[in-house]
Amino acid sequence: VHGISGYPQEFESLVADLARTRFQAWLAQYPSGFDLDLVSDYVDRAIDESRTIHRPEAVCIVAHSMGGVVMRRALGRYAVHPERARVPLFVTLASPVGGHPGAAMGAAMSPVVLPAWRSLVPSGEFITHLYDAPLPPETRHDLLFAFGSDDARGDGVVPLTSQLRAEAQAGAALVRGFPTSHVGILEDATAMALVEAELVAHCR
Repeated sequence: VHGISGYPQEFESLVADLARTRFQAWLAQYPSGFDLDLVSDYVDRAIDESRTIHRPEAVCIVAHSMGGVVMRRALGRYAVHPERARVPLFVTLASPVGGHPGAAMGAAMSPVVLPAWRSLVPSGEFITHLYDAPLPPETRHDLLFAFGSDDARGDGVVPLTSQLRAEAQAGAALVRGFPTSHVGILEDATAMALVEAELVAHCR
């Protein structure tokens, strides 16, 4: 699941390395300026539809940037579905789970405000209540974050304080950082090797 201004091809290297006999890659695409509550509802229903039509044994999710925020909300909803596919693994990559301070500035000062900006305001309703609903009980969360030379600024796009929100760390089975940029984490060989290893170990 891509982030704001992202696209499915950003996951090309990860998908290329997956064993075809074990995994089938499904790539989500959505208009990233939309209200994130609507997008997360769409993804929640898409996962449920995939269970009905394709009946996968398990659905494992890898999400970059804002995609991780969308999926955290979607999985909170998905957890209450009476009949659902198992989601044994949820991996977030450099996700602003604490919101983004730039979104607050954009929402306050821009003449045209994207709904996604309002959703990402750190003190806004969406981010404030992002962790109200728990993940499905079987879901392992791996929190992978990115940082540059200036640790306070995080990966140059998302501050570490947002990537490492306390509730996110508390609920994560694995927290691991990589010295790369916000988009660079998708091409970082060490990070992608870890993601692939976690899929092999936990997506059953």
